[in-house]
Amino acid sequence: GGAMWWSLHSTNCYPPDGGAGPYIDGSDALAGHLPMLECERRCINKPECQAVVWHDTKDAIAANCYLRQQVDLSKCKRHMQGFNTRFVYRRGGGGGPRGAR
Repeated sequence: GGAMWWSLHSTNCYPPDGGAGPYIDGSDALAGHLPMLECERRCINKPECQAVVWHDTKDAIAANCYLRQQVDLSKCKRHMQGFNTRFVYRRGGGGGPRGAR
């Protein structure tokens, strides 16, 4: 608990020009194939994390969780099937993307 999520299907946000800021901790995908709730938990635990991109890889092996910061939704890529961008709204305010209408 303590956070709410706003989900955008078929949306992928990534650096440098796909709507996301620098990689968090220098890495793109987190290691391993994570359930969505675990992916979200990893984001909540990083104060700079604004969103996760969760990829339905159609298997149980491939890396599928991407933590994102400094998201500008107007630059994210739409119509990318299998990618789900989820913005965190932490309790106590804060969160949400720039560029949201």
